[in-house]
Amino acid sequence: ATLVTYAKKNGMTLICVVMKDTVNDQYPDSTNLFEYCFDNFSTYNVADFASISEDDVNVTGVLSENSELIKIDKKGIIVIPKTASVLDVTSEVIPYSDKDNKSVVGQLQYTYAGRNVGQANLVFTNAEVESYPFDNIPVEQGGSGKEYIQVDYPKIGLIILGIAVLIALFLFIKSRSSEILLFRHRYKSRHSKPKKSNMTIIRDNGKKRRKRR
Repeated sequence: ATLVTYAKKNGMTLICVVMKDTVNDQYPDSTNLFEYCFDNFSTYNVADFASISEDDVNVTGVLSENSELIKIDKKGIIVIPKTASVLDVTSEVIPYSDKDNKSVVGQLQYTYAGRNVGQANLVFTNAEVESYPFDNIPVEQGGSGKEYIQVDYPKIGLIILGIAVLIALFLFIKSRSSEILLFRHRYKSRHSKPKKSNMTIIRDNGKKRRKRR
């Protein structure tokens, strides 16, 4: 008889198939196989330790030169013995397309001891990466491949001109400060109203008295 079962433990999901086994031994054999795998194998997320190198350009194109354009799918995992580490596996980037996900541009495949132990898709993020005037243009993109620094002379000229105008204006105001103060004083003197005096003029309105004879 044939029995197909699955089990989950510590983030690992296993499917077990036993064939040509007796009915009484199917479940014990499946349990033993599950326990052996859970006790001796571990899963690793590929995105936690993998990276794309410049050698992968022939598969993913110039996109791999910028880590912001290509990401490793976080769903990709590998399963290896607990006695091994991620440094013991061998990776290879291969062309791969997914009809359900058009953003997949390649795939990382991992082998250990000659056996396939997992894979992870390479996904184009469609991110807009800001370009800088100091970037070099490689020969593959039609450039010379030489290092260069691009200088925007018009912008630099406008900045210098603006600074020069501000300095000249400051020096002019400083040299004419005394004349400006004098003009301000004269202007205030001409347009200011005379202050009213607080003194009161007292008039002698007393009447002279006639003396009677």
